[in-house]
Amino acid sequence: MTPGSDIEWRVSDAPVAYEEALAFMEARVAAIRASTAPECVWLLEHPPLYTAGTSAKAGDLVAARFPVYQTGRGGQYTYHGPGQRVAYVVDTAATTDNIARAAELARGADNLFIEAAFADEDAALANQRRHLTAGAAGRIAKLAGARRVTPFHFSQRYVDRPDLIPEQVNRAFRE
Repeated sequence: MTPGSDIEWRVSDAPVAYEEALAFMEARVAAIRASTAPECVWLLEHPPLYTAGTSAKAGDLVAARFPVYQTGRGGQYTYHGPGQRVAYVVDTAATTDNIARAAELARGADNLFIEAAFADEDAALANQRRHLTAGAAGRIAKLAGARRVTPFHFSQRYVDRPDLIPEQVNRAFRE
């Protein structure tokens, strides 16, 4: 299977147990690496829970009202519950189809976390590396009608200009 040749889209109408979604995700990652399955965008809701990242300390959890799942990734405690529409877009080339799909995926998101690997002035490099520019990320957020946009996944070339990418994203988002 050619990477990126197909994307499977799944929509679950009923809540999906976190353990089930996690097991699916881990199996899919292995299958993608083995080139036996396409990438998958799965729109789902799961029952309320907390995830505990590698920085989480037991005493920091204020109200353990829901199950806690260790993630093995960075961060502390994060609440996941109903009423939050969050979208993530990462490792995406700025093709017309990808922009339309990303905007549809993020439609009405309370917060869109989106890659903005390159500054607008490096659009040729972004296209070559199949990543979004800051301006493209902001435009996708605007097309999606997202309430808030949070750019991430910046190229290291901007480490000395930490405000550049967020400023370009927000400018395009507000235009």
